[in-house]
Amino acid sequence: MRLLCLLFALAQIFCRAETKDSNGETKCLASFLKELGKSRETIEAEATAKGIEGSKVIIDTIASVGGKLNGNFIIDCEAEAAVKQLSIATGGEQIRANDSKKVGEAIVDIINRYRKNPVDVAILLDNTGSMTDDIAEVNKTLSLIRTAVGAVNGKLTAASYKDKNVDSPWYTRNVSGLIDPSSAEISNFLAALGTAGGGDIPESFYDAVYKTADEVSWISSRRLLIVLTDAGPLAGSKSQYNEDTVKTLLISKSIILVTIIVGY
Repeated sequence: MRLLCLLFALAQIFCRAETKDSNGETKCLASFLKELGKSRETIEAEATAKGIEGSKVIIDTIASVGGKLNGNFIIDCEAEAAVKQLSIATGGEQIRANDSKKVGEAIVDIINRYRKNPVDVAILLDNTGSMTDDIAEVNKTLSLIRTAVGAVNGKLTAASYKDKNVDSPWYTRNVSGLIDPSSAEISNFLAALGTAGGGDIPESFYDAVYKTADEVSWISSRRLLIVLTDAGPLAGSKSQYNEDTVKTLLISKSIILVTIIVGY
């Protein structure tokens, strides 16, 4: 990697910003951008000027320094921090998936660890432009997800979200809600799920989690909501709900929230 970086430096002065740190661990997005003299604000300003989403600018920035995009080495640590305590408060957790190829495996592992007989499982996917490879992996491992849910007579529903301030529609869910995991409705929903939009870097996480928790007709006493995203939550005037209102709803409905933060 260092030899390649040295060669690349002949053409790109930004090669000093590797996508892995000295210990081979993933690097936080903020640290990566700082090494390039950038910030979230400059990324979003560039996105606005170009008329594209913030995540696309981040991906292009990683590519400009020879980053291995498919390796997903850059993690938005601020997004992790923003959702971690909310997940823990519901009896769940926040998980990091550095590699998109580990996403499906992570979902199956979560279901296996939290499931009871029976279990209701809702999978909520950020389907903005930067999530293409991650959603593809969910589709590839859908049979394993179905098996894990079906093994305990569970029901499954799937939903997606973007940025409600710029995207329309910003939220979708399979029509029938919680259904038998073997139903073609789930696979058809996921197969038709495109990835685009998103606006600035954060997305409508709080509003999407609230909407899913509130609108799903939960059946079992064991209720699991798994969210897959690479971005933090919109807040303030850009979000109808906040951490406290979402937490209150989740706890009142006995819903366990597990968030998976994936890398770029």
